[in-house]
This record gives sequence, C-alpha cells and structure tokens, in this order.
Amino acid sequence: KNLPDKVHTASLQIADFYKKRFPAQDSEILTQFGKLAVANGVTIDEAKYKAEEVELGRLQPVEVEANLTGTYVSLARFINALERDDMLFVINNITLAGEQKGPIKLQMKVETYLKAGSSS
Repeated sequence: KNLPDKVHTASLQIADFYKKRFPAQDSEILTQFGKLAVANGVTIDEAKYKAEEVELGRLQPVEVEANLTGTYVSLARFINALERDDMLFVINNITLAGEQKGPIKLQMKVETYLKAGSSS
C-alpha cells in the first residue's frame, strides 16, 4: 500500500543520510575531528589521514591516525563525541599511555568515508 510514496520517502532519507554522515571534502574530516577535540579539552599532537582510491560514485574510505593528549575524562568525552557525531567515525584502534603524573596520551585509528570523486 502506498509503495510509490514509501519509495520516494526512503530516497529522501537516504540522500539526507549521505549528506549528514559523509563529507564531500577531506578537509571537513580533520576540521570536525579538531572541533570535537577542542570542545572536549583534548590536544591533537599529530594527525594524518590516508584516503583509498575507489571508483566514482562509491564511498571512499579514509583512515585517520592521531596522537592525542588529555585527561582520562576529557579523552573519554572525546571518544564519546566521535561516536555520537553526525559525521560517521568508526574507531578501529585505541592505545593509551601515560605517566603516573601528567596527561594521558592516546593513539587512535579512526575510519570515515568521503563521497568518492569529491575530495580536495
């Protein structure tokens, strides 16, 4: 019942999902990553990304590797913010290190996706 309307609604929802979750430019990824770090009191010591080549019209995987510094609480909030952000971030690996006194260091690998053929 009402299949054409449901298909139209689903198409709009899919387009909205892609628009919100997958950036068109790779610079948007690091910008959003940086905003979340600052908002949660985390310092980015180093960050780099690597985008894989894919066919036009497909999602392009992008791996972000970052070294971060902060308190346990600020790092936990940052991780939570990444997981809840509109842009899709998939946390693949986390390694914690720190001294008994001083900030905690965190190394992480995060995967996200670009709309293929639109990076700059």
